[in-house]
Amino acid sequence: MKSEYPSSQGHLGYHELSLVLTITISARLFLGLPRVMSTIGATASWMAVTIAFITAVAGFFCLDSLLVRFPGSDLIEIAKEVFGDFSFVVGVLLFLFFWAAGALLMRQFAEIFVISILPRTPIGVISGVLLIILIAASYFGIECISRLAMLFGPYICLCFLLVLLLVLPNADFSHLLPFWGSGLTRMALPSLNKSSIFTEIVLLGLWAPLLREPKRRRFIGLAALSISYLIMVISLLIFTAVFDYPGTAKIFFPIYQLTRMINLMAFFQRVEAIFVFLWVFTAAISLATIFYSSAFILARTFSLTTHRPLLFPLAVMTYALSLLPGSITETIGLDNDLLHNYGWILAFFLPLLMLITAVMRRRKGVIGIENP
Repeated sequence: MKSEYPSSQGHLGYHELSLVLTITISARLFLGLPRVMSTIGATASWMAVTIAFITAVAGFFCLDSLLVRFPGSDLIEIAKEVFGDFSFVVGVLLFLFFWAAGALLMRQFAEIFVISILPRTPIGVISGVLLIILIAASYFGIECISRLAMLFGPYICLCFLLVLLLVLPNADFSHLLPFWGSGLTRMALPSLNKSSIFTEIVLLGLWAPLLREPKRRRFIGLAALSISYLIMVISLLIFTAVFDYPGTAKIFFPIYQLTRMINLMAFFQRVEAIFVFLWVFTAAISLATIFYSSAFILARTFSLTTHRPLLFPLAVMTYALSLLPGSITETIGLDNDLLHNYGWILAFFLPLLMLITAVMRRRKGVIGIENP
């Protein structure tokens, strides 16, 4: 018998969920993603992202096939059906990954705020304010977060496109040569590993039963992956054209550096403060999604009827972990070495393993037609 979902979850439309996943996946553009991909692909960082994207799409089809085999169930329920007593491990691993990812991402976004607009404010104060926002959004569940994404998403996209357009006069597209970068053979294996940048697509496997139109689940996943991929490719091309390959490989916060280059005539300089809106709401939506997902996974793992009592202790744990690295360099190193290198195991290999195990054990969910 299926365990009851945590209360106050609501139901999700496919537009809202597609936008939430797109923002959450693409948020890494504000952090170290361009630097990592430039290190792999040199002048062809776009190719490294393309290989990672193709791998992520293949992994998503494994996830989708698993959800088709168990209609109306999420990953935690499927793990209980497939692995039995070992399903606890699946829930704990997913929780630890998203908890750590949320803490490291919060620290990096907090560092952006310190560098850009609040240089004299302690990092702990900014992290605390972010956590208050995350608790408030997570208290009302993913439906609230998805509606916030629908409200602010168009403005985030418009602001981001405006930044890319305004820096085009600084671009030198000869920096994209050689067009194939370090070569396909040299970047193939590292790029496969970097499919972890699309790890958040696995959250679709947790929220699938909450969809109003379950038949659109595959569309949601492919749309989120494809739109995120296009945003990344266009952004990486412009980053490389503006900063060149060695410059992109050394920049920690590329979007902030782009905004500093915007010069609107002689009287309008240092306009990066105008674009604070861009990373504030991007950070709020992406971090709220990951923070809520951590509490949601924990509640599902222990069959709790609500995730709300978990929010405050989880916030304290997240705050402590975010301040544990001694510097921003150490934070970025942990993010790249752990999450970027091993996220694919949980996002793509785990669903594949569950699917293979279900087929071998001839386990299948209740046969029926998903509600339209």
